[in-house]
Amino acid sequence: MRRLTRALDDTEDNALFNALGKLVYQLMMAFNNWLQYPVLTVVVFTVILRIIMSPLDIISRKALQKQTAAQPYIARIQKKYAGNPQVMQKKIGEFNRKHGISMLKGCLPMLLTLPLFIIFLDAMTTWGNVSNCQIYLQAEAGDYDISENSWLWIHNIWSPDSGLADVIPSGEKFSQIPLDNIKEIFTEEEMASLRAAAENGGAKYTAVMQPVAAQYEGYRNGWFILPLLSAGLVLLQAFVTQGRKKDRPAPVEGMPNTGGMGMNIFIALFSGYICLNYNAMFAIYWMTSNLCAIILTLILKKIYPAKSYVFEGEAELS
Repeated sequence: MRRLTRALDDTEDNALFNALGKLVYQLMMAFNNWLQYPVLTVVVFTVILRIIMSPLDIISRKALQKQTAAQPYIARIQKKYAGNPQVMQKKIGEFNRKHGISMLKGCLPMLLTLPLFIIFLDAMTTWGNVSNCQIYLQAEAGDYDISENSWLWIHNIWSPDSGLADVIPSGEKFSQIPLDNIKEIFTEEEMASLRAAAENGGAKYTAVMQPVAAQYEGYRNGWFILPLLSAGLVLLQAFVTQGRKKDRPAPVEGMPNTGGMGMNIFIALFSGYICLNYNAMFAIYWMTSNLCAIILTLILKKIYPAKSYVFEGEAELS
């Protein structure tokens, strides 16, 4: 888990992901200027993004529909050529090519999941860094009320929803913020103040934020609810997408089978781990994205039933 987290952190040095992350952040800022509420901004932005991506989900659903409907035919080929594995593989490949069965089409939304995950992680990290810097500047000016950054049980949405996380980032964490990545958002005077706050392990930051920290003495920032829900929704999405084991499509010849329960559990645990270590706003994005995917999958299953596809010209396999 830690190695994967470090790999994600290393994407800050990746120019493409960094640029896309900043673009998403800027788009969300435009939405937030209109909606004036970060949580609502993330939910609305994510729903719109899922709607834009829905054509890929439709292509994927049609491909999975065809794969599922092909199972009886694949089984007959396997039975007919059971004594000759090479011919069997050849016939299965011919069948798949003839009817346009492709694992790639069925995996289109999944292929975009990791890049979007990284891009939004970068965008939410940037938004969190900017917001925590703004909280510091606010405190430096004598305003110690951060209640506008709270949501339900979470005191600061720019910190993790965790019973182990402080409401206010420590001086050490503040000193690790890459200020050069967000310098265009602040004035030169503000940047000078932020750089001074980050010096010596965030010593000045700790002193300035002491009145804010005192308000939340003995409090944790959350209760692990969003990370747990995020992990649960990943598992639910996998179950809704793949269906029951007996209804899942047969693996396409020459393509890996990535739908195993072990892999789904790993992805769910990894999602929960990331949401536990990054700010609550990323967890809200990830939950919203997965919930939209679940709803869309259920709708598409009604429109395109799994076994409704009919293969023409395959009577010889009966």
